[in-house]
Amino acid sequence: MIQDGGPFRPLKYAPQACSVWLLEFLLLLFSGLLLGGICAILAHYNHKPLPDWNNLMGVTLNTLLAVLATVLRATIAFIVFEVIAQLKWHWISERFRPMQDMQRFDHASRGVYGSIKLLPLAIKHPWAVIAIAVAVASFATGPFVQQTVQTYPCRHMLQSRNHSANVWVVNSDYDWPAGLRLGLYYPKTELQTAIQDAVVNPYTSSNPSQFFKCSTGDCEFPTYGDDEKEPQSERLSYATLGMCSRCVDIHDLVQGPKKVKYPGSMRYVFSLPDIAGYEPFSEGITRSPMNISFGPAPQGNYPNGNVEMRIRTINNVTWTRPLSSTAFQDRAKSSIANLTILAASQDHCYTLSNGTVRCPHCQAPPDTFKTCDGPTAAFGATDYIAATCIIYPCIKYYTGQVRKGEILERKVRDIPLDQQPEDIVFFQEPWMGVQQPCLVNSTLYTSKNMSTAQLSSDHVAKVQTYTSVTKEQGMDERVDLATINAPLECIPWFLDYFRNTYNAKCETGLYTPAPDWICSPDTGSWVPELGPRPYSQHLAGFRRNGTASFEDVWEIVHSMTERITTAFRNEGRGPFFDAQVKVIGQAFETRTCVRVAWAWLALPALLVLTCTILLIRTAIHAKSVVNWKASVLPFLLKEHPGLEVMSIKELEELARSFQIKIEK
Repeated sequence: MIQDGGPFRPLKYAPQACSVWLLEFLLLLFSGLLLGGICAILAHYNHKPLPDWNNLMGVTLNTLLAVLATVLRATIAFIVFEVIAQLKWHWISERFRPMQDMQRFDHASRGVYGSIKLLPLAIKHPWAVIAIAVAVASFATGPFVQQTVQTYPCRHMLQSRNHSANVWVVNSDYDWPAGLRLGLYYPKTELQTAIQDAVVNPYTSSNPSQFFKCSTGDCEFPTYGDDEKEPQSERLSYATLGMCSRCVDIHDLVQGPKKVKYPGSMRYVFSLPDIAGYEPFSEGITRSPMNISFGPAPQGNYPNGNVEMRIRTINNVTWTRPLSSTAFQDRAKSSIANLTILAASQDHCYTLSNGTVRCPHCQAPPDTFKTCDGPTAAFGATDYIAATCIIYPCIKYYTGQVRKGEILERKVRDIPLDQQPEDIVFFQEPWMGVQQPCLVNSTLYTSKNMSTAQLSSDHVAKVQTYTSVTKEQGMDERVDLATINAPLECIPWFLDYFRNTYNAKCETGLYTPAPDWICSPDTGSWVPELGPRPYSQHLAGFRRNGTASFEDVWEIVHSMTERITTAFRNEGRGPFFDAQVKVIGQAFETRTCVRVAWAWLALPALLVLTCTILLIRTAIHAKSVVNWKASVLPFLLKEHPGLEVMSIKELEELARSFQIKIEK
């Protein structure tokens, strides 16, 4: 109703709010689903790599979110503009208004610019202001949704078979079908070379890169323990047959120097006590003493001069108890070579200002700067070093990973193999052990379930091993021995052919210049040993030109065991005398990952919530006001009788019977 003046007369109509606002409510539901879909997509990719949708024409996550945000913004804008359009009918239903106010409301319902222009007029009407604010803020929906996607570099585990992470381990140190080879009782050339290299160029860290394959330069091998409560530092990734060692300084057990008269000469002798494990090979055969001697060569045609170093394997190390630890004695029970070294050395000597060397056993002459009267080696006045080392086959437990192409292998612990009784040896290998825990075909065998595993007879064997070593046990026997039925994959074994490799006597003779050394086998027997004689010259490196210390000996022996372990892993075999065992790991690569900044979704969520409140309020108030929204038909049909009670649909039906034209 349009009127120039006079009292206001309220309109009369028939409320049809539910059907008129059905579309807006459906769009409101759709906008909620859109917002929920955006949240679901973000939650799915949160802290995951950005998806690669090359099969979708290169669509990215941001593109998908931008499309959804655009549709969400359109639905919000449509709803709020319809609400603003309806507000103009509320505006004029209260009282008569200037006609240009109607135009402002009409412009406001058709775009953001018109909404902003309406703001001064509607400033005192909070619902109109809220609707205008929603219309303006809806333009920020897209940027805010896209801003939720933050990226950062992350490690991602690859599932493709094209990317591999492997490490090779072994159960056996030799190829059983070739058991009759020459190296059955003596190490193969590769192992002899490894030992010699360790003596000449010792190092205490291994170089395991040759056993790893990591296609991405970033790989990990999962860890597991024998018990769920086992700390992470004790868990392992894999285990392999290896060689281990321990050493003890026995300098204080050496006796001497003792002057011994030889035909035509007097010699100084350092020796270890007779209790040092000297047992005869057989009845009637005695051992030569474990000693070193210095002095002029004896008269006669004898090719022996100074014996400046002896290296010998002996039967046991119980005689070292005064100086060795319980852990040393425990592992000695599994030793295949108790290596004792007695060598001339100036390690305990000191040098005067004029270069004269004085050693503890020198008898100083009146002139301080003259050479002392005492043991003198080829390099001058001398003292000695003495060490006993045990070398034992073991299971080495490792954790491994590759980071930035660098191999990081950490030894968790080593467990000695145990010498097997003859009645249970199945491969005729005297040294065996059981890896616990042990992963076989995705099944984890531990000390609790290994013996009860249901395996076929050709995949299991009986092995005697130990579960723990106590400090109260006797020195000649191991306690807590147990016989376990274990899968072959969990049983490392070793053949004892190393013992004679470490027997040597190094001396300077009558027929060689003094600096020259000759190292020959020295098993302690006065009679030649039958069979091939091992080459012992490689052990001369222990001497270190007369400067060797106990630390040098320990470093060399440890380096030997590391090199031997490497040789095992190179030449060894798996549980069924086949190739090395391949342990599967996880390959990773650096990808761009998604971190969702959920706070940026506050604006879209607030807009949907505000739209819901505005629409519900408008629909409720529509029962007392005409529901013509943004239609212009009421103005064109203002002269039609009953207009005030007609709905939009009725107006549209009526408008079909009319035509309009602007007369020029």
